[in-house]
Amino acid sequence: MENNPYAPPASSVEGAPEVAGENVESDFRDLSGISKKLSVVLLIGIGLQILGIVSSLMQLNLLSHEHFSMQSATANDLREREVAVLQVLLYIATAIVFGRWIYLAHRNLPSLDARYLRFRPGWAIGCFFVPIINLWAPYQAMRDLAKASRSPGHWELEDTPPVIIIWWVLWLIVGFMERGTAGAGLRARTAPELFNLTIFQLVAAVFSISLYLLALYIVRRIARDQSESYSRMTAS
Repeated sequence: MENNPYAPPASSVEGAPEVAGENVESDFRDLSGISKKLSVVLLIGIGLQILGIVSSLMQLNLLSHEHFSMQSATANDLREREVAVLQVLLYIATAIVFGRWIYLAHRNLPSLDARYLRFRPGWAIGCFFVPIINLWAPYQAMRDLAKASRSPGHWELEDTPPVIIIWWVLWLIVGFMERGTAGAGLRARTAPELFNLTIFQLVAAVFSISLYLLALYIVRRIARDQSESYSRMTAS
């Protein structure tokens, strides 16, 4: 039997599991690096929101006076415009880094032995940009990510973390308020209109800071859960 001419070569039999079966553990990527970068971006976002609050309070103080010089008004408009530009630039940077983090976090789930996932990494990001669908699909993607990161083998049985629900409600509120602020800013012409708009901006900034803080917690929590799940899997 050892000299059976019909037997496959020993190298092909012994090496078959390594060639045909890919080791999913090797696809796991530690999120600590990109999580730190995202945390820095989110902290900068909080700082810019605080800067925006200070600028808005200065604008309220200016508008509360019946008479103010053109020089003061010009300096106020310039400051408000600069803060707005910085916030837009940071928003773009946050979207890029956060999108990368979401992609990598979802990509890790099969390596943690999570099965029957409803979102592929690409769609977990793409659903943010599809009208109507982006009112609920991103929440579902983040919910599944949080549950599967904590308990990959039985993620469907996990309860949805309340922080994910609160985060998504704040996300919707901030989104609607930002669009409302942008529209009102184009229509505001008189001092009373600018005063009311500034109050609205202050409220939106408070909601935005809360959203940043929750996102910061979620990012760190999911990264830690995935690391712990991977350690348990490799240890067993």
